[in-house]
Amino acid sequence: MLLSALRLTRIGFRGAWLVGVAGLVVLAAGPAVLRIAGVDSYTVRGGSMAPAVPLGALVLVQHVPASDIVAGDVISFRAPNGTVVTHRVLGRSAGTEPTFITKGDANATPDPDMTPASAVIGRVAVSIPFAGLALVQLATGPGILIAAALLVSLMVAGWFIDELRTTLAAAATRRAATEPAI
Repeated sequence: MLLSALRLTRIGFRGAWLVGVAGLVVLAAGPAVLRIAGVDSYTVRGGSMAPAVPLGALVLVQHVPASDIVAGDVISFRAPNGTVVTHRVLGRSAGTEPTFITKGDANATPDPDMTPASAVIGRVAVSIPFAGLALVQLATGPGILIAAALLVSLMVAGWFIDELRTTLAAAATRRAATEPAI
C-alpha cells in the first residue's frame, strides 16, 4: 500500500516536472513562433478593458487589414506616445486611410484621439488572464531563479521518492525471505 502511494507520488512529481519544463519551453519559444504566424503578444498593464481583458492578461494580437476591423472588435494600437493600447472599436471613418474611435470598456468616455489605421497593430484574437503577469515575472532575474528552483525541487523530490520506494521494496523483499514459511 505504501509502495503504491509512493509510486503514484513519484509519477505526480515527474508529471509536474514535465509540465513545468514544457511550460517554460512554450514561454521561451512561444513569442517567436507566434510572430512567425503573424501574431504578437502583449501584457495588459492597465485596467481600462476590465473585465473583458483584465489587468495582467496576455493578449495575442493577429495582424489584420484595417478594412477587416469593425465596431465591437478589440484592437491593439500604438498611441502617439508609443505605448501599446488595447481598446474596443466603437466606430470607424470611411476612406482609404480609415481612423477608429476606440474606448476602454471600463472607461466612461471614448479615447480623446482617433486612431489612424497606420497605428493599428491588429485585432485581439485571445486574451489569457494573468498569463501576462506570469511572463513579466519570469522575465526578471528572480523569476528565472524561482522557476529553475521549482523545477530542480520537483526533480529532487521525484528522485527522493523513487529512492525511498526502492529501499522500502528491498526491505520488504528481505523481510519476506527471512520469515519462515507456514
